[in-house]
Amino acid sequence: MATTRFRPPFCTRQCFRTRLRRSTKASSRDETRTATSGGGGDGDGEGRGGGDGRGGDDGRGDGKGSSGSGGGGKFSLAKNAWPVLLSVRRGLRTGLQRCDGVVDGLGKTLVILVVSGAVLLAMSLEPFTGSHVTRDAEDKEWFHGARGVTGTRSFPAVPIVAAMLSGAFTVLVSSVLGVVQPLALPPSVHAIVATPMGFLLVFHFNNAYSRWWDGREEFGCIVGKSRRMAQSIMVLAGKQEPETSLEILKLLQLLPEATAHFLRKTEMDIDLVCRALKLSDEIKESMLSADVVPYYIMERIYLNLHRLKEKGAIPSDMAALLTYTCHMLSGHVGTCGKIHLTRTPGPAVVHVRTSLMLYLCTLPFVLLGEVGPAMLLPCQFVIAFTMLGIERVASELEDPFGLDPVDIKLFNLSRGIREDLVKVASRNVSEEYQHLVPSLEDL
Repeated sequence: MATTRFRPPFCTRQCFRTRLRRSTKASSRDETRTATSGGGGDGDGEGRGGGDGRGGDDGRGDGKGSSGSGGGGKFSLAKNAWPVLLSVRRGLRTGLQRCDGVVDGLGKTLVILVVSGAVLLAMSLEPFTGSHVTRDAEDKEWFHGARGVTGTRSFPAVPIVAAMLSGAFTVLVSSVLGVVQPLALPPSVHAIVATPMGFLLVFHFNNAYSRWWDGREEFGCIVGKSRRMAQSIMVLAGKQEPETSLEILKLLQLLPEATAHFLRKTEMDIDLVCRALKLSDEIKESMLSADVVPYYIMERIYLNLHRLKEKGAIPSDMAALLTYTCHMLSGHVGTCGKIHLTRTPGPAVVHVRTSLMLYLCTLPFVLLGEVGPAMLLPCQFVIAFTMLGIERVASELEDPFGLDPVDIKLFNLSRGIREDLVKVASRNVSEEYQHLVPSLEDL
């Protein structure tokens, strides 16, 4: 029995060549017909635009008409190529629709390629490298600094663009090939992954917000207890030992600002501050040589409290209470330093960000079968912006003592306690010692 040889109905190289040749011939005939009907050039090269002037050798008319000509126009190449591209697109779509095996294989291949690209993209992100395991203060970049691409404060542009490119590629392929089902992934896998990822994002955000609020409370305790301690000392010993009491008050005025500089790792102008607060040269020299200025201030306050107790300016029980308050101030300064230096572990951040990018870069293949190509990109943007925004906000809130707009206004709080304590000193010091009180203008 003779066997009939199977010949593909359309997906052969010869068939594509035939269709391309026919399309090219049809375009050439259309161009020739257009050229012959364009006004019949008389040697002067007049175009068919109905112009008044004479054309040059390139066949362009100088009138107000269109610029078509019997010779090659500006857009002749694009005009000839467009029917060819449309023909190829129709051929691909028709051929793939007739060959289900080719469609399935192509869809699986594209999915594998995009997932592999998402893995490589996630691995190239900055959090995946070893430099972020230590979680240094410059945690602002998603990509390597050498690339010059950084994320913004509230809109993580680079990760969102990467996720949107994956969605755009999916829409482009499905539109050109006219197929949806072979490219679509089942939503069950992403639904399973979304649950633990949501828990990770919520945990990261809650932890960051707790750190921000704890930092605000600790620094608020420094300001509030410094104010109450200065008021108590000035009321109890302001008249008997004005010089020692004023020195304690000035040191308490300086403590919040010194703590702010210590947390932000900025340099405080000690000479200017000591001149504004009218502190002695001995204190200025000691502060210049101190490693941590807030701790030196606490030592000096301890020393002055001991002097007031030895001279009988304050009772023993009150001295013990003030010493305990000073001890608590030291604890608050240390807690602020712990919040600033102890960040979320690097491996946790690496895993969250890498998993998030893998999830978002493969999400378009799930949305393609659920919402179709038309609504894929809007849905992809909303999901990517929401999930990446949560992670970005958590990263911003992790360090509450920075210089960003969302961080605590440390210097504003420090300036407020300075002004308040100047008024307290003015009310509780006799006239002969008023020259030792700092003026509000100098502050």
